Amino acid sequence: RIYRLNEIMNFQAKDDPFALTSMRVFNELKNRFSEVEKATSLFRIPEQTVWYEGNSFSFDDNYFADSSFLEVFPFELIKGNSKTALIEPKSIVISEDVAKTIFGDVDPLGKMLQYSKNSYKVTGVIDPKANPSHFGNISALLSINSMSSNLKQNISEDYGQLSMYSYFKLRELQDPKLVEQKINEWSLKTI
Repeated sequence: RIYRLNEIMNFQAKDDPFALTSMRVFNELKNRFSEVEKATSLFRIPEQTVWYEGNSFSFDDNYFADSSFLEVFPFELIKGNSKTALIEPKSIVISEDVAKTIFGDVDPLGKMLQYSKNSYKVTGVIDPKANPSHFGNISALLSINSMSSNLKQNISEDYGQLSMYSYFKLRELQDPKLVEQKINEWSLKTI
């Protein structure tokens, strides 16, 4: 029941499929179709250096994620509340491996991690290995509400700014082919 939204761009009379969509497309589509139960998006962040108590650590597979991510994808939350973990700006959910690397046996909830110029409060710990997916080994999910307003504006202004992975969870008994057809019709009229 979970589907990734892909965009197909036409370059020099050739269709080129992308797993990414623009924030503008995602925002316009997520509430447009009654067949969609929940929608979520991810914005990949390159390898990050994280500081905690004077020590630095580097992690790949970091994402800005909206608060619906943990409702759409059933990742096991070992610590924290999946309904609230990604709502507040500057909140972060880390993987169990990252928690062990940085904190050892100390409970990471409520601890502050320094990412670049910003401090993030650990609000959850997930075990990505418990629910294997195409995401691979997620290191951290940072609340998308932490994204700078300049970056949000830059990636949401036009339909061609392909920057996010977007997912829809369809309501039970919905025909995905029909939803795809409706999205394609919308796309042809709008973009």
